[in-house]
Amino acid sequence: MNKITLVSNFSEPGIGHSTSKRLASMGIATIQDLLDASQTVLESEFGKQQACTMQQLAQGIDNSVVTATGAPQVLLHYHRGVCAVCLYI
Repeated sequence: MNKITLVSNFSEPGIGHSTSKRLASMGIATIQDLLDASQTVLESEFGKQQACTMQQLAQGIDNSVVTATGAPQVLLHYHRGVCAVCLYI
């Protein structure tokens, strides 16, 4: 597990610049720190909903609805001079 990922590098909703500064003041500087943090302590500082969201994001859980934006795109991959369609978004 990568313990050097800094919380301040988050771009997810709920863990922005201000929140990461508050976490740092609590001694939480890495994703692992956030995973190890007491839910009760996080709830007292941020409230139940935000504490739950932050810990879920740290675990890779994001229940946000995914919506398509823009026109669909076809991504191409070239291997040894041959073009293959890899992904249709």
